[in-house]
Amino acid sequence: MVLARSSLPSSISKSAGTGRVALLRIFRHGLEVLLRLAALGVLLKWLLQMSQLKLRLWGVAGGPCPVPLVGTLHRLLLGGIQNLHKSGLRDVRLFGNMYTWAYFNRLMVNTNCPFHLRRVLITHWKQYDRSDVEQQAFGELLGQGLILVGNDQWKQMRSLYQSGFSDRNISGFRLVLKAWSRDFADGLVTASCGGTKPVDLQDATQKITFRIIGLFTLGIDFESETCLAELHGEMSKTTWACRNYGELWFRLLEHTQWRILFGPFRWWKLLKTSSVRAFERGHALLLRTIDAALEARGVGESHAQPSLRDGSDGFQDLLSLMVGQKNQHFSREGIQHQALTFLFAGHDTTTNLISWCIYLLAARPADLERVRSEVKKGEMSFLRCCLLETLRLYPSAPARSRTMAKEDVFEAAEPDRCPLLRTPRAVKLASGMGVTFAINAVHRDPQHWPDPDMFRPLRFEDHVTKAPA
Repeated sequence: MVLARSSLPSSISKSAGTGRVALLRIFRHGLEVLLRLAALGVLLKWLLQMSQLKLRLWGVAGGPCPVPLVGTLHRLLLGGIQNLHKSGLRDVRLFGNMYTWAYFNRLMVNTNCPFHLRRVLITHWKQYDRSDVEQQAFGELLGQGLILVGNDQWKQMRSLYQSGFSDRNISGFRLVLKAWSRDFADGLVTASCGGTKPVDLQDATQKITFRIIGLFTLGIDFESETCLAELHGEMSKTTWACRNYGELWFRLLEHTQWRILFGPFRWWKLLKTSSVRAFERGHALLLRTIDAALEARGVGESHAQPSLRDGSDGFQDLLSLMVGQKNQHFSREGIQHQALTFLFAGHDTTTNLISWCIYLLAARPADLERVRSEVKKGEMSFLRCCLLETLRLYPSAPARSRTMAKEDVFEAAEPDRCPLLRTPRAVKLASGMGVTFAINAVHRDPQHWPDPDMFRPLRFEDHVTKAPA
């Protein structure tokens, strides 16, 4: 039999095509199986980690049940990052003064017992290092400044800035602020049309407090025409059209706080959203401003100028004091970190305090009138009580944390108020464990503060608190 020449190649090509399709199907099916197995393996690993974590959590004390991937962080997501004050109070009321939770797969213990906090913050502070969770969240914004640096460097670093807070320097600084304070008060009256319209206190205080802390830290007036022109020119290219540096700093902090919710998933390194780009541009603007202040002092030149001020008012900004330290050498990056840290510490705390104090006094005409009458006489004892009571009700940082440098033991000082404790006498905490505390929950503890939700400044009348010593 003789085959046609054209039929042989045709049959071979059809056979080859069928084989190729079959191979592709096998490959695709195998790939799907592998992906499903990998996903199942990851899920099983998460479940195993969470079950182990749950056993570890409940081995110390009870608390919210962890879920895969996020631990117990979903409880914060439900309340929102803006409601940290309420979230801390809610969990304390649900789980008691001491309970365990999980930051992703990280074991954490929360305690609001004053005796435990005294141990963590005062008597045994060397055993509780700066929180690596806070360092991870705020490190990109603040660097290794005074707030985030470890205990081994903190005490030495703190002593370098003591002169900046001396009575002489603070007195000189107070003289500088008189005109700004008057402008701030006049601005509130003008914005309210003589008290007939509501005023955005947060916006007003953000502006004045950043101006104040900018002067104290860098010797710079951030409300000058030059600074504002640079701000508007830089941030107009982003989605953050900031009117002043106080608003810029607020947005930087707000963006940074959201990063806490993502923990190890540092998506902003790869996904450059409009918010991420605005953050980077705003942060770079502040770094350039700090560099300009350093260059104005001649840092890096043979004849450095430690201060921009003539000292006639008795005040020197912190940057000048840092540059002028004898036998001390700071890198440019180190100075940037310290400057950003002081901008953060001074601005956020002061904005919170002024805003809430004015709000609380405005809602209580009798207390407001007493403050006015005492200030006119040159007295400020009741104003001091009002400020302390405001900080009690609305602390600037509703929650803080520490990382245990070595093993420690918490005595069950208030066992009846820690119903989820597994051991009746003491709790053993391992090295590396995170310890958190909800400050606002401690400040509103009814056992230590009568009528904890009421604004009662006179509880500080004798310059002591009613909380246990």
